[in-house]
Amino acid sequence: MLLGVVLLCAAASAGALKCNTYSEEWATAEFERIQPHASAYWAQFEGRGFQKRNMTERLGLFHAALKRVNAHNSAGEQSYCQKPNHFSTMTAEEKRIMNGIRSPPSHPVVPVEYVDKATLPNEVYHDTGRVENQGSCGSCWSFAASHVLTGTLKRFGGHSAEFSEQQLVDCTRACYGCNGGFSDKALEYWMQNPVDLDNGERVESLAGGVLDPYSQPYEAQQGWCRPAPSTARVITGVKYGPKNNEAALMKLLQDRPTTLYFDVTDSFQHYHYGVYEDRYCDPVHTNHAMTLVGYGTGDQGDYWTVKNSWGTQWGKDGYVQVRRDPQNCGDCGLCDFPIYPTVFSE
Repeated sequence: MLLGVVLLCAAASAGALKCNTYSEEWATAEFERIQPHASAYWAQFEGRGFQKRNMTERLGLFHAALKRVNAHNSAGEQSYCQKPNHFSTMTAEEKRIMNGIRSPPSHPVVPVEYVDKATLPNEVYHDTGRVENQGSCGSCWSFAASHVLTGTLKRFGGHSAEFSEQQLVDCTRACYGCNGGFSDKALEYWMQNPVDLDNGERVESLAGGVLDPYSQPYEAQQGWCRPAPSTARVITGVKYGPKNNEAALMKLLQDRPTTLYFDVTDSFQHYHYGVYEDRYCDPVHTNHAMTLVGYGTGDQGDYWTVKNSWGTQWGKDGYVQVRRDPQNCGDCGLCDFPIYPTVFSE
């Protein structure tokens, strides 16, 4: 036992995990450890007009979350485990503003041909660049768009640039900055306007013209739209993948990553590792955007590999595995609205 953590990491049987439970003493020490990271969020919340919370209140929120995490982790064999984290220090209202997807319109009808899963590889993964952190801004839609473009260009032509979420937050008029938006509208903005880099030096674009860093680094708030230093447009189209069809989506992932919309709940915010599933989430009223980068199969069953924008301290180094099955494809709306760009280099 270490600081009151009950170590039950070994799988009790095939396909199931036994998860750690955490003591009050561990929680107090962990709260002190994550305080520097969490306090950056608190300052951003206060800057957006939320009530200032003292340290006693924040610690109380953390201990309340500890009880919910322990209730999940001790409820028999699980497919995934939870752990208290920086979300545990936030109120429900604070966490809500970080979910930046407005209710999406109806999914366009996409013709789907029969796909034999037996012809597909067992595992696929696309590199979409480094894991980033959206902070307290509800800009998940911009990170999903940026990451899917990075992965698409790596897939078609080997381009390794990462793109500016701040440009999208500042400039995409069809979205609402830190108050939410849509990944397809972000990609459409970049289809119609030059694309700016997130960091690095000027590079020649595969489409002609140059890519330059945006003049403002990501700052988790909306600013004025600065003139784009780049001259290159790299996106040729924005398309929608098959809706709620596991095999068809697996086939699409052979070629490219996609964005997705997802219904985030408290259990998801405290995801630690394993294959996530939630029978109580709402697949219709999604509230968060992420990037679908692949799929695979492990001890806890079949899963989708999803990249989040909550930093590497969340989940499995910033990633989550979400249950995949032929009946409902994926939990919480994951398969309902895949979106991807096409690029000049295809």
